[in-house]
Amino acid sequence: MRSTLIILLILIFTGGIYFIYHYSQEDKTGPLDSFAECIENSGAKFYGAFWDTSTREQQKLFGPSKRLLPYIECTASSKMYQFQSEDCKKEGVETYPTWLFKGDGYIFGVASLEKLAEKTNCELPS
Repeated sequence: MRSTLIILLILIFTGGIYFIYHYSQEDKTGPLDSFAECIENSGAKFYGAFWDTSTREQQKLFGPSKRLLPYIECTASSKMYQFQSEDCKKEGVETYPTWLFKGDGYIFGVASLEKLAEKTNCELPS
């Protein structure tokens, strides 16, 4: 009886470890990887805050490819009294998300993939 209980506990523990590992892994590639890389290479910057729902909505449009975006977190974490990072203050970011395009202005709020393709001259995969 005791050995059965030990085996059962080992199986539950092993299954739990596998479950945590498997479901914590993000996809390694996404359908918009080349598009996100092109946006990065265009010199565009994507400013946002982890707590902002619109920033998360923008990232969700890219799915697993969001990891390749030129994302800059605006929440200052080094000093509790400082609400915005120096990079975001310097660029005058006041709303999230904010897209800054090299020589072509800003987009404030969630930008469509089509608008990002237009602003960066990147080809949107079909």
